[in-house]
Amino acid sequence: TNRLPPRIRERLLTSSSALCCEDGSVAFPVSCYDDVVQGLEQLAPEFHFQAELLPSWVCRILEIDTATKPGAVLGGACVSYEEAKARVLQMVKAMPRSLQERCPVLPYQIEGIAFGFEKGGRVLLGDDMGLGKTLQALLLASMFEAEWPLLIVVPSSLR
Repeated sequence: TNRLPPRIRERLLTSSSALCCEDGSVAFPVSCYDDVVQGLEQLAPEFHFQAELLPSWVCRILEIDTATKPGAVLGGACVSYEEAKARVLQMVKAMPRSLQERCPVLPYQIEGIAFGFEKGGRVLLGDDMGLGKTLQALLLASMFEAEWPLLIVVPSSLR
């Protein structure tokens, strides 16, 4: 997008397939997808950024035959489930004792939050009613506070 730092934009434009758009963004033909991904993989460590690749359903629609795993994330910290669970347990232990006593986080909720953290926060919590999906969602969202602002949408009947 046009919010790209100038040094990254300059490096992207060195590709022969790069197209410089009027709004300052850089575009590439779909046929160059794997080349673009390889270029981003090389840039990520140097410029310390994270890029989300196209989801598999987009690759299918665009008929992109890719060697790259669709939906993968380049750069950033990829977290294993074990590390995610350890971070969730650490966060729960850091909660005020009064909150822990009033609203304890149960083991299956910790599993759900860890799963969500491992997946970068992109999950659908499908537990039955009354099992604490709201608590899980709020705790998971709190783990991504650095990426806020956060928008929470609820039915008006919950006022």
